[in-house]
Amino acid sequence: MSETGTVLFGICIACTAGSFIYMLAPSGSMGKNVKTAVMLFVLFCICTSFTKAWKGVDVQVFSQSEDIYEQAEEIIRDNVKTAVTKTAEDILKENNIDFSHIEADICVSEDNEIYVRTIKIYSAKKSGLQETADEIFEKTGAVAEFCEAD
Repeated sequence: MSETGTVLFGICIACTAGSFIYMLAPSGSMGKNVKTAVMLFVLFCICTSFTKAWKGVDVQVFSQSEDIYEQAEEIIRDNVKTAVTKTAEDILKENNIDFSHIEADICVSEDNEIYVRTIKIYSAKKSGLQETADEIFEKTGAVAEFCEAD
């Protein structure tokens, strides 16, 4: 039975038992005491069933959601890195610039915004790269740094 079903079943049993005792309670001052005790018993059973059913649920859901957020952040970072690298590769190929590989530096701000700080391009060519760097900055928002190829 699910946790919700267990809670509802417990509440129904407590209410049924309380109703039965409530009907059998004597009249007069003793009856008032019995009826008060029955009502407190039913309320106690309801509160207890809720606390037992959801005792560890919050921690479990919280820890699972933290894992999901960490995995999602890693996937998003990888996707952004791949997209930026691909864009830079396309621009370099358009401008006939030979390169060995590209590295993108991805950061996450405190506001959970992902941005690219720099793109390092390892190339043998050193001259005439400013226009290409400007085009990469225009399309990705990242500063392109050209380094000597290894």
